[in-house]
Amino acid sequence: MANRLLCSRTSSKTMAKYEAVEDRNVDDDGEFPELNSVKVDSGLEMNGLSGVHVDSGAESGNAPVRSAALGAEVVPSNIRRAQHLIYASHFVSQFSECAWQFAVVLFLAGVSDYHSILLVSSYSLAAYIAVMLFGSSLGGFLDRSNRLQSARLCIGIENASVLLATIACCWLLTKAQVGDDDGNEDPKTVIPHDMLSVLLIVSVHIFGSLAMLFNQAFVVAIERDWIVVLSQQTSEPEVWLSRTNVLLRQIYLTCKVVSPTFAGWVVGSASSEDEHQQFCWLHAAAVFVGVLCIMSLCVEFICSREVYHLVPALQESVHDRMNHLSDILQEENDETSRAKDILTKSRPIDVNSDTPTMKCTKNDATYRSVDAKEEETSSRNAIALYWEQPVVWAGLSYAFLNSNVMCFGGAMTTYLLSGGMPVEQVGLWRGLSSAVGLAGTFAYKFSANRTTVVNTGAWSIVYLFSLLTVACLSFLVDSTILLVISAAISRIGLWVFDISYTLLYQENVPDGIRGLVGGTQQSLNSLFTILAGCLGIFFSHPDEFWILATAGYGCIAVSMLLYVFGIFLPSTKRSAAATCSFT
Repeated sequence: MANRLLCSRTSSKTMAKYEAVEDRNVDDDGEFPELNSVKVDSGLEMNGLSGVHVDSGAESGNAPVRSAALGAEVVPSNIRRAQHLIYASHFVSQFSECAWQFAVVLFLAGVSDYHSILLVSSYSLAAYIAVMLFGSSLGGFLDRSNRLQSARLCIGIENASVLLATIACCWLLTKAQVGDDDGNEDPKTVIPHDMLSVLLIVSVHIFGSLAMLFNQAFVVAIERDWIVVLSQQTSEPEVWLSRTNVLLRQIYLTCKVVSPTFAGWVVGSASSEDEHQQFCWLHAAAVFVGVLCIMSLCVEFICSREVYHLVPALQESVHDRMNHLSDILQEENDETSRAKDILTKSRPIDVNSDTPTMKCTKNDATYRSVDAKEEETSSRNAIALYWEQPVVWAGLSYAFLNSNVMCFGGAMTTYLLSGGMPVEQVGLWRGLSSAVGLAGTFAYKFSANRTTVVNTGAWSIVYLFSLLTVACLSFLVDSTILLVISAAISRIGLWVFDISYTLLYQENVPDGIRGLVGGTQQSLNSLFTILAGCLGIFFSHPDEFWILATAGYGCIAVSMLLYVFGIFLPSTKRSAAATCSFT
């Protein structure tokens, strides 16, 4: 507790300095020179909330190129090329992932000839449980491993799992087709229950869960670590990170719209009454997903290798980084002792102390635990480490958002269909909500150019809460159109908040624990998704959807309060205090 208190006070000081700098209006004459001097050793400006002390990193030979003109961004050619390779890899990865997640629902539903959603529900539950249980451990493994090797491991296991799950689905569909040909259409046995079929169903659940788990791990590795290291080679890391995050979200949302549409077009050709032809097209969709998986494997392997060799900062050996981590751990121990001494002597903590919370070089991505230090870091509970981060309240706020069911998912889709809305209209609204989410990335860029990241996150979560309030009121007036419109428009706030939180995470979580903290965040996200799914089991009738929606709305309210009182208001107070101290 003493360590956390001291760290929070120290971080508060650096946060206030940063926010004062970020909010200032400085003319070319250098007004407010005190604010202009809020730098770190190499002249790099303080980023985000963390208060991380940054050295020049000259000894590593990876110092970024600084622009002669204040505010002009300089991106080295190798970083620009690596950035484009990451975009290409991300597009292929997310396109194949979205196609698989859409197709596996069709495969599992097709096994029961669309008479049961049990397999679809059990598959989703198994996948999220896997992420919840093993997300933190896998994130810790990423911290202790060579970046390229761990990325390749994630890519290989993910795509191999999808391929094996697809083969199992094909086998299941073949058996289901044979059963239909034999006239076995007992509605009580729509799901195959012979030994081979059960083994195949279990295989789909296991391999599908592995695919989701390692896909999430790969996303954590790239978005929470690699691009942070890349940003530190530019002259304006925050600007580069913000733009890169926006483009990555735009790629993901585009794939979320295009990929299922393309896969649905392949399967949609089976709209005839001929059941044999329907099964043939499902097999064709499985082959399509398998080929896409192999292509994705090749492209991701090549891109990750090229990016790794283009950026020297990514190549530092784990052993060379061990001493840096030792320094961090030693400094944490020193600050803990100092806090205990202060509390024992009943002296107030000096919030004006210039002692940094953590000391890291410009390539703070080099502080990672291995060998002798692995035991020391692994002994720290993942949740406790997660709780110590300055953005913990934003992370908890983000996790609560996963309980929202007014998002055109399976529960809301079932409710709309049961209410008489045609399938075509449901699909149209679902696609429209994704398109609105894509528009949210542009809304983030507009906001980020005019205010701080913390403020952007604040208005986006309030916006989301306001629109979902309207959506909940639709149940009182029995208006389906009001529900779908407000739910669709609310996606702007969701994705603006997603990008805001991602940037706060990247700027404030130091290397050496990015994988562990990111994995813990994924586990928390899955936990709240599972809780919403379990609630849906108890209230499974479409007429009871309002209960699920109200519960999710309550979680959105908690999410908003956590962010406002945990991040926004403290940030505003520190910014105001810092401004007054300089005027």
